[in-house]
Amino acid sequence: MKSVVAILFLLLAGPGFLIMGLVSLRRKLWRDGVPAGELLAHRIFGSEPPSRTAWDQRFSMFNVAMFTIFGTIFSILLAVTLISLVSE
Repeated sequence: MKSVVAILFLLLAGPGFLIMGLVSLRRKLWRDGVPAGELLAHRIFGSEPPSRTAWDQRFSMFNVAMFTIFGTIFSILLAVTLISLVSE
């Protein structure tokens, strides 16, 4: 049972984080993108979101880097878990 939970978590987290990080990096969403919650709040109140500052861009780039790093780590752990289950 523990193996199934670990595999499901790693299957969602690993490739999911990696894809989100790479898509954000490729489309340069870290530079101009607005978080979904902030965009929703501005749409509800009928205002425009403010332009991204340098600190917003730094935080977004850090977020993209962490998604990519953790996605890679979790994907490797998924591969190791699957190989260990097959080799038994």
